[in-house]
Amino acid sequence: NMMMWFSSCCGSARSPRSFEMKDGRQTVGEQQESEKLTASQLSVLYEAMENAEIEQALLRVPLFAVLSHSELATLIKALTPIVVNNGEYIYKQGDEGDTFFVIFSGDVEKVVESPGKPGIVMGQPLTTGHYFGQLGLLNKNERRSCSMRARGVVELRYIRRADFYEKVGDLQALLQRDPAEWRRYQSYFK
Repeated sequence: NMMMWFSSCCGSARSPRSFEMKDGRQTVGEQQESEKLTASQLSVLYEAMENAEIEQALLRVPLFAVLSHSELATLIKALTPIVVNNGEYIYKQGDEGDTFFVIFSGDVEKVVESPGKPGIVMGQPLTTGHYFGQLGLLNKNERRSCSMRARGVVELRYIRRADFYEKVGDLQALLQRDPAEWRRYQSYFK
């Protein structure tokens, strides 16, 4: 499953076509043996397309606006894939918030829990390309203010706070590179 929330060369369903040559050696729809991609080349191509689509999602996260291209590439490589089945909780309200998630495919609903009552689904579900849990990267004492539950089968990419700091960098130091972003997030570090 690939993220398809935007249209680009990476998200298109076009395949290479050959052209009829003047001398008639090749016809439309045929490919010369030298033009066929190997399994290894296809794997690299699909990985590049997946990474480009994840990068598009991450570029919409205000918290990551301070990351350089190489830091963003490092973050993409550090993300771990996980599949969550319908009705399963990704996390529960009150859990320690130490993980950031991006939805690769599927829908996730926000559920507010009350003691002794069934959870209430809040708003529209988050879908492919959306993200959640970003505040967990900022504050060690962050507790989840709601539960997040899979609606159907959901494929996510995630990174824990400790892995972000180890592989990408100290988020506080990264944010301090941009005074406006630092002002926006500095209260989370107190």
